[in-house]
Amino acid sequence: MLAIGLGKQKGADFFHSRGFPEFHRLIPAVGQFTLTQVNIPFGVALIENGMSRLTMVEAVPAAKIWTREQELLKIAFQKMPKLPGSQIDILIIDEIGKDISGDGADPNVVNRDCTGFLARSEVPVRPIVDRIIVRDLTENTEGNATGIGMADFLLKRAVDKIDPVKTYMNLITSKSPQGGRVAIGLDNDRQALYLAIASALNITTEQAKIVRIESSKHVKEMWVSEPMLTQLKGDDRFEVVGNLHEIPFDGVGMFAE
Repeated sequence: MLAIGLGKQKGADFFHSRGFPEFHRLIPAVGQFTLTQVNIPFGVALIENGMSRLTMVEAVPAAKIWTREQELLKIAFQKMPKLPGSQIDILIIDEIGKDISGDGADPNVVNRDCTGFLARSEVPVRPIVDRIIVRDLTENTEGNATGIGMADFLLKRAVDKIDPVKTYMNLITSKSPQGGRVAIGLDNDRQALYLAIASALNITTEQAKIVRIESSKHVKEMWVSEPMLTQLKGDDRFEVVGNLHEIPFDGVGMFAE
């Protein structure tokens, strides 16, 4: 917030113009400089847990913001939602949006941004995701589809909700036009899932490790395919709460649950 947020759109535009690879150096430098120019007595740190609930609130004196931020970041990573296993062939995301993440879906959760996989050193260990299906935009994103470029397949209803003015303004400000690239658009879930499996590497339909989540902020409950269950054995973070059954589709090819 000290480095980018207080400057609003113009500040964000100037900051992003230096390029994301410079963020690790610029954010602390600009934040510390701002503290020497403006009377900011303290900051309020907010950390969510893995179920999108506020879990920690801490007032941090200005003199300790730099050191405490680094400690709080480690805590935030520990509490962040985590997807199961080490390899997911198809990740289905019901909704993306700016109210979920600045990138629509949190790259730290899905281990992907609009340029591809995240380097393993940048985040705690996350599963490699081969293909992503995005089903819809959230209502609260109000058409801002920033981050939709990370999807390999989209439902047309998501594409139809894109507000180009809001989306393009966000993309140009962040210097990330690739975040608005629109992937293959399909009429229904059945088509999207079929093509995602057909395009994935080294799998058959019977072998496909599929995970479906509501969003990158809501992974308390998820659907997984039978081949995915083998990666969950021995992981006490997960509990199987239902019996295996075929994926149900309604009469127009949409998921029935």
